[in-house]
Amino acid sequence: MAPHLSWTAEDVRRVRRGFDTQTIPEKEFNHAAHIAVGATYVCELGAEKALAHLREALPRYNVSQGGENTDTRGYHETLTRFWVERLADFLETQSPVAPVEDRSVAAVAAFGHRSKLFEEYYSFDVVKSLEARRGWVAPDRKPETRGA
Repeated sequence: MAPHLSWTAEDVRRVRRGFDTQTIPEKEFNHAAHIAVGATYVCELGAEKALAHLREALPRYNVSQGGENTDTRGYHETLTRFWVERLADFLETQSPVAPVEDRSVAAVAAFGHRSKLFEEYYSFDVVKSLEARRGWVAPDRKPETRGA
């Protein structure tokens, strides 16, 4: 699903199902789809447990699609944590009684088109570093608003 299209609760369910079963094709698992999946986990598990789950699930998904998790490709700890924190902050503004899919649709509307948001917080050298890929690196451009 393209980021500029309006997402529905069914789109969120479909992408989440595809991610969980590792059947959504890589070309469909774009930034908006990442946001939808991340938002569902944050809603269901809270930020800390969602991050722990994604640390395992994202690399597994990458491999299932023929990708690699190396020092230059695949899973990136700093960017994953960055996005989980942004989603947690955003989802705190949403009604906790609203369905998970509806809150996730709102997150896609807010962030699905903002794949470069991290550039406001990080310089190129930091994001491209091995240290940032393997572990958490605090932003070097803009201070964080959420704790570890």
